[in-house]
Amino acid sequence: MKEDTERPVPTEVKPFNDATEHYQKIMGMPNKSADLKSMPKPIRWFGYFVMAFVICAVLALIIIKIFF
Repeated sequence: MKEDTERPVPTEVKPFNDATEHYQKIMGMPNKSADLKSMPKPIRWFGYFVMAFVICAVLALIIIKIFF
């Protein structure tokens, strides 16, 4: 089994202007985007489950709206 020795580095999100930078600092928002592949397995699986649930729910709503 091949081990992935290179971990992807999350990209740093540059603030749009001084006001957004100040807001991010006050609210405690991270300046890097989240990378699911670098998170622990339980958190990663929870994220995948939530994304799959949202996609399935949207598709179900569209199908229900079309046929009913």
